[in-house]
Amino acid sequence: MDRFYTVEEINPKLKILNENYEDIHKEFVENRDKLNFLNWGGEAGYYMREDVAYKGWKVAPLYGNLEDFMQINAGIKPYLPIIEIQGELVKHKYNTALLPILTELLIQCGIRKRIGISVVDPGKGIGWHVDPDPEKYKLPIIRGLYGLDVMEEDDRESFIYLKNNQGINQKIVFKNKEFAFFWGRTEHKVENHLSQPRYMICFDQEIDKDYLLSLG
Repeated sequence: MDRFYTVEEINPKLKILNENYEDIHKEFVENRDKLNFLNWGGEAGYYMREDVAYKGWKVAPLYGNLEDFMQINAGIKPYLPIIEIQGELVKHKYNTALLPILTELLIQCGIRKRIGISVVDPGKGIGWHVDPDPEKYKLPIIRGLYGLDVMEEDDRESFIYLKNNQGINQKIVFKNKEFAFFWGRTEHKVENHLSQPRYMICFDQEIDKDYLLSLG
């Protein structure tokens, strides 16, 4: 589980994002400046808390699992002005209202753990770390990243490095309409050397551990 996975291995339904990319991107660009971006901090970001852990790294939360939300935040009362509950999901009412196409497509794909849009500012990054995601027995959380608005520039990149068990670094350069999937408890780092902020759709999915191990 110390490698990148493909969309075919994790969730082929997500290919619908590419089929609808122009609409998703247009919706995002038109509403980017209206979105509520929160500082990422440990268990924050997707779940509305505003702790600062990494300067230059923020998330516009869209929705997540209600049970997880309540456990992490010790209830929902402080967040009632900005959330709405729909069945097993808790939504950021303002951000999902601004991005209805993206929100509905992701729900159709079965993404129900947590979802947001992450931005890393130019020249910023997150050093080597692991994400201590709260996982259930035999259900590791696989983090997915999808290029939503990533500028292409000569001799400049935004990327993620993943370190495998042999200490070898694996690299994926972020690009529009391309995916990266990995187990958050694998050591990794993210950097943005572009001249503009880079925006990725960031989402979590529980995947059976035995299945992941069978992939090698």
